[in-house]
Amino acid sequence: LRGFAGMTDDMDAARLESMRLTPADPEVAQRAAIFASIVARARAEDLSDVRDAGVVYVCGRDRVGRPVIVLNGRRLPGSGPGLDRVLMYAVLLLENVVTEPYCAVYVHTDSGSENRPEFAWLRRLFEVLPPPYRANVHSVLVLHSTWWLRTAVFFLRTFASETFFTRIKYCDSLRELYAWVAPSQITLPKYAIDVDVAANGACDLDRFEDTRHSEI
Repeated sequence: LRGFAGMTDDMDAARLESMRLTPADPEVAQRAAIFASIVARARAEDLSDVRDAGVVYVCGRDRVGRPVIVLNGRRLPGSGPGLDRVLMYAVLLLENVVTEPYCAVYVHTDSGSENRPEFAWLRRLFEVLPPPYRANVHSVLVLHSTWWLRTAVFFLRTFASETFFTRIKYCDSLRELYAWVAPSQITLPKYAIDVDVAANGACDLDRFEDTRHSEI
């Protein structure tokens, strides 16, 4: 939260103007101002360390052509400046992706308590992200969820829309994930594949290249 607050000094006036904000909507204007400051700071900083860490990245497209982004949970810092740096990098990375419906894949494999952002930070994130980032996420595919994660997601209902939760699909194996995104269209961390193979056996990747998911 501290990182969010500090970014308000870097507001991008041009971006605020493009959003057509009015004084009659001060709460929305304040949120947009904070987001604009995140963008301004992100453009001014070298975020190559976040890129190289493979925390978040864009892959191919899902079964019906929506762009796919991957968030690597085990490499996500739970708090501190590192978390804000991930946010800044993700905002710039997704600027051109969120203009259309997209698919988000969250790899929860082997994530620990040190990879869990605080609820206050997540709430602030939901509040400041502009509509395209939230409204255009068509599906959130969660790989290798845990009881803790599903419980945490339940409590997110206190500040996220009910519609958002209808888009979450839990995939307990690569086979389930590949029903939504073909293997050739997504790059997953090696450890996630190794864990899945150990638990569920190896996948016939050629078979999944031709699979179509009837509910997409």
